[in-house]
Amino acid sequence: MADGPGQHPPPVKIEVELVFVQFTDGSTWGDPDEGKEALAMREDWLEDLLNLARIYQEKGRAEFVSAVVKQQANPITDQLRTWYQADGDAEDAVKLVNQRLKNVESHLNKLRQTTPTQIQAAM
Repeated sequence: MADGPGQHPPPVKIEVELVFVQFTDGSTWGDPDEGKEALAMREDWLEDLLNLARIYQEKGRAEFVSAVVKQQANPITDQLRTWYQADGDAEDAVKLVNQRLKNVESHLNKLRQTTPTQIQAAM
């Protein structure tokens, strides 16, 4: 505890344990059981993004905004809601959906270019 000027509080100790990670090439490290939930959530979030993109393309801005507001809470839809509510303009939210989908496509392309030998060597 700091008692006066020039005194510093004691350092804070933080411990972190990494239990699972998936790298951009698709390889993983750690306990696969620990990663199952995170990977399942990614699939759900991707489905949400694809659905929102489809709604915007097929039904337009108003339906897209309605879907964003009604979407089940997750980090992606929460960010979309925040962006939309900040200025009432759906275009930023649409750009975010498209950006996230481009990221997915980029990662899939990297995975397709990775040979099984490269994946095995990374393990």
